[in-house]
This record gives sequence, structure tokens and C-alpha cells, in this order.
Amino acid sequence: MVHDSVIISFSIYFLLGLFPLALDIPYTKALPKGIGWIKKTTQTNVGSISVSAAIAGSSNGQRVVFIHGSPGEAGVWAGFLANVPKGFEFVAVDRPGFGRSITSEPTNSLQSQAQALRPFLYTADNRPVLVVGHSFGGCIAATLAALYPDRVAGMLQVAGLLNPYGQETRLVQYVVYLPPFRWTFKQYLFNSNAERMDLGDELKWLEPKLAHIKIPVTIFHAKNDRSVAFHNVSYMKKRLGSKDITLKIYSGDDHFLPWSQEPDIRTAIKRLSSKVHPKLEQP
Repeated sequence: MVHDSVIISFSIYFLLGLFPLALDIPYTKALPKGIGWIKKTTQTNVGSISVSAAIAGSSNGQRVVFIHGSPGEAGVWAGFLANVPKGFEFVAVDRPGFGRSITSEPTNSLQSQAQALRPFLYTADNRPVLVVGHSFGGCIAATLAALYPDRVAGMLQVAGLLNPYGQETRLVQYVVYLPPFRWTFKQYLFNSNAERMDLGDELKWLEPKLAHIKIPVTIFHAKNDRSVAFHNVSYMKKRLGSKDITLKIYSGDDHFLPWSQEPDIRTAIKRLSSKVHPKLEQP
């Protein structure tokens, strides 16, 4: 059952005209029973941050770190965690401010979020990981790849949001901070609104660093995406330093590719792993 306050919050989002945020509310699913959880606490440039993540698969396998959008949580990737291929370890994080990593204050800085996720880039065999980012999670994945090139071997952008141009903060978004709206909004929605308000400046901070991303990249995007515009694809092709970029474009789909195109994403993960670790046996 959906809590009344959530329904009220969503209604206010629509009434205030915060459609981009309302449209990006994910189809979070229940995680498989018995799923494992790990928690990492690290020091960032804004202080100590604790992040929880769901984990499944082989501890000796190729780690893939899944990063959800805004708002969202690890359950977005429930389908992937329920069936991890042989030779892989899937880790789905709850980003700072969401899910089990909920905080009373948002973490708006891309650098701080990447610093908070850095511990998940280290594995038992010290093998570099793959990162998969959906929507807002795409710019977090790119920040990880840019800041920690020795720890990220490949990147998948699924309806990724990286283009800073056209990011506008609406006047009504400031209303969220005022009573009675601040009392009504669920904390994760407040955090989502806050990080989106700063996103334009944060993406401009990230822009010059994208040229340093030399790893193989796969980009999934739908032409009809109403939440993250299709121009993000051309922006990534122009700005990323990688010479190995694979595009997968959908004409009749929308923003929620992790659900509608799960088989294709799984295939892309295996292919990317084969590229970056060709000597490893891929199932």
C-alpha cells in the first residue's frame, strides 16, 4: 500500500509543475528474498557518508556496480539481482539520500557522491569494475570513471543524464523548501529535488573531466525519452574521451530501459566484460 503522504507529495509535484521529477519516479521492485547487503562508510569532501548496497552473485566474479536515478533505490535493479550470470557479482547501491542510505540532508555534489561510492570499486581480487548508471545515475557513473580511472574498466549509460545545457531550475522548485510543503514531502523526494536544482552547475564541473574517460562505453537511449532528452547521446559522443563507444538506440521506447530492455543490457554487460577482461571466461 502506498503511504498517503507519498500520494500527496506526488500530487504536489504535478500541481507545482515539477513534471521532470515526477516522471522519473522509478518502478522500484521488491528485492529477491535473502539478498545480501553491505554498508561502506567513507570520508568525503562534505564529511562522512554511509552507503548501503544490495549484493548478489560470485564474490570472485566480475563486479558490476549499478547506480539508480533520482529518486530511486537499489530495488530498481531487482531483476538483475534476481538472476546474476555465472562469473559475475552485481552490486546495486542506494545512493546517498535514498533507500537504506537515506539522510536528513541531500548530497548534491557529484564529487561527494562519487567519493561515497568509491569503496564499492574495490574487490577481493582487485579487478577493476564495470559501472552501469541509469538517468541521474549516469552522471554519477561518469564521475566515478573520470575520478578513478584505475578502478573502472567499462561504463554503461542507460538513458544517462550528462548534458549540462538545458538544465533549468524552476521557481516552483524553491517552494519545496517552504512550509507546509517541506513538512509534506518525503525525505527522499526532498533530496531528489535538491540534487536536481544543483545539477546544471555540477554537470558543468564534470564536463572537462569527461575527456579523461578512455574506457569502453555502451550507451542505451530512447528517442522518445521524456525525462532525459536524446541530445545527451550526441553530447556524450562529443565529450567522452573513449574511442570505443557502442550505441543502442530505441525508437519506440521511453525512459525506463532498465525494465523494458533488461535482456539487451545483460548482453551488453557480458560483451563489455569480455572487452575489458578478454582472458576471463564469459558464460
